[in-house]
Amino acid sequence: AGGVLSGAGVSGLYFDPILAGVGPHVLNYTVTDANGCVGTVTKTVQVIALPKPEILNTDLTFCENEQPVLVEVSPDGGILSGAGVSGLYFDPILAGVGSHVLTYTVTDANGCVGTVTKAVPVIALPNPEILNTDLTFCENEQPILIEVSPAGGVLSGVGINGLYFEPEKAGAGNHTLTYTISNQNNCIEISQKQVVIFERVFIDLGPDRKININDTLKLTPYTNGSTILWNNGSTGDQQNIVAKNLGIGIFNIWAIATNNENCFAKDSMLLTIDFSDIIDARNQFPKAYIFPNPIKNGFYLMLEENEIIEYISLYGINGRLYLNGKPSSFPYFDTSGLSSGTYVLKLKTNRQNVVFQLVKF
Repeated sequence: AGGVLSGAGVSGLYFDPILAGVGPHVLNYTVTDANGCVGTVTKTVQVIALPKPEILNTDLTFCENEQPVLVEVSPDGGILSGAGVSGLYFDPILAGVGSHVLTYTVTDANGCVGTVTKAVPVIALPNPEILNTDLTFCENEQPILIEVSPAGGVLSGVGINGLYFEPEKAGAGNHTLTYTISNQNNCIEISQKQVVIFERVFIDLGPDRKININDTLKLTPYTNGSTILWNNGSTGDQQNIVAKNLGIGIFNIWAIATNNENCFAKDSMLLTIDFSDIIDARNQFPKAYIFPNPIKNGFYLMLEENEIIEYISLYGINGRLYLNGKPSSFPYFDTSGLSSGTYVLKLKTNRQNVVFQLVKF
């Protein structure tokens, strides 16, 4: 003690390798005694350069669902450490979303240790959703808007047109809808939902028909439905139409067929009911006629001389009776109280039976 230590990197009795730097350095220790005599000793100190490890990957930004990635390092033989590391592989799924630090440590033959670190961001995936809760449709339904979140992704699958699903285009069966979206880091995620399409229902009542007032028509539609609802409120595989119950006129007959999945279809036909014995009295019986026709407030019925009325009645096309017997104003018939439409005048005399069809405007 009591001497002076000198040399590169020396401070007091301390040698600082960092301050001295890499390479050989000479340390001098000098002692002066009470007589002024000076003694000196020297030693060479070797400062070894640290290893310089490197992480060579240029892109270490990952999406959270990516597969493990090999981390390239130099020199070989060191230890890679950090969240999600296994050997020299980094697993984004294991590490999880967030910013992580990878550390590569190398120890040389002299026991000198070098380290390098790199930040590794793991980006969260977008969270696409198909929001529709009911994706069960009939084959003949109109296109349906598929609600998705967030906006900006791509909807795909059979029957997809933009964000609309077309059941008729997709056809009966099970189908998968896929909504794909990517974020600003090009991380891609998908959401899928199953769509069930039930087979379309069909029903055919056939062509329009014309029957006589005395006829009965049995309608049996061609359909694959399990139940049928008719225009008169009845249900069953067929409808018996009694013309007299409807009366004279043109009627819209319809039926709705439904299957077990509540898919339905509707068809209709026009049914014309007419009297079989309606005649143009002016052609068949020139001596018995009505005028004017069409009528507004009334009409006249002209008969042969000495012809006696045995029966006369006026009906609406629905079969309702408006007149039963000869009016006191005969041969004039007052129709001012009747609504516009078609009427039938039935006449029986001692000479003829005739039916007139009248139109009131």
